[in-house]
Amino acid sequence: MRIDRRNDLDLRLVESFVAVMERGTTPAAAEYLGLSQSAVWNAIRSFEAQLDVTLFQRQGRRLEPTDEGRLIYDDLRPLIGVLEDLSKRLHALKHRKRGRIRIFASPPMGHAVLPPALLRAVAGCEGLDVEVTVQEPERVRHSVELGLADLGLAMGQLENPGVQTRRLGEAELVAILPRDHLLTMRAVLGPSDLAKYPVIGIGPVLSTLVVGAFAQQGVRYEPRLETAQAQTACAMVNAGLGVAVVDPYTAALSAGLGIVTRKFAPVTRVAAIAMLPECAEPNEMMSLLLENLAATVAEMEPVGWG
Repeated sequence: MRIDRRNDLDLRLVESFVAVMERGTTPAAAEYLGLSQSAVWNAIRSFEAQLDVTLFQRQGRRLEPTDEGRLIYDDLRPLIGVLEDLSKRLHALKHRKRGRIRIFASPPMGHAVLPPALLRAVAGCEGLDVEVTVQEPERVRHSVELGLADLGLAMGQLENPGVQTRRLGEAELVAILPRDHLLTMRAVLGPSDLAKYPVIGIGPVLSTLVVGAFAQQGVRYEPRLETAQAQTACAMVNAGLGVAVVDPYTAALSAGLGIVTRKFAPVTRVAAIAMLPECAEPNEMMSLLLENLAATVAEMEPVGWG
């Protein structure tokens, strides 16, 4: 089957059209594009002929866009922005000046583990551009699987369908309490201690681990309140709503609140993991970042006690 391409848009014509729209005159557009005025004007006329619309009307020395011209510009400007961005990145990549990593991370990893690791990676890798998005763990995995992220960071299981998973280390869960709570007098707290007070449950990953820890000691896990975010649990504990078992990274970030952390027994650990697209082979920048993430996880274990 042959595709009829007679009406395909010529990007050179689009570029000239956008330049005139944004600069108002053909001389200004020609200077910006590095072309002659006649070349720009011929491009505009060709574009009008291709679209079968009038794009500009002359008002003195300026070209005023028609309603059709404004409509077309509004639709085309995002495309031009994407192409300009792509051109810059390709030029930088060609000259090995810059790299880009899109990272999706769960809140504990994105807020506590990633920043110090990035500080090291950026210092050791000139020209690294990083885009960070904080999401729920399942959305992190899904984003990596779909190719929306180059790297996913979360806590949880090592087997994740659709992505390759790497273990960065592990974190030991801690108990958190209001600062004036009676249990703060004890250095180690277990399920039988916490079950006497309103317990705050946190998301599927941590709750599954805490349920197992409670079961080890024959204590039924019955959270009075539940939230998907460990940070929200810290705020709830700070307000005196109950006690909770959280990851140590979130506990450390919440140190400014009126809460204290205590060692939780039986010892319960959760893996800190990195997820990469299934067929991806880490380049030098990604490998450096993964090394720094693993080093940061190692340095932060254990944290948040006291």
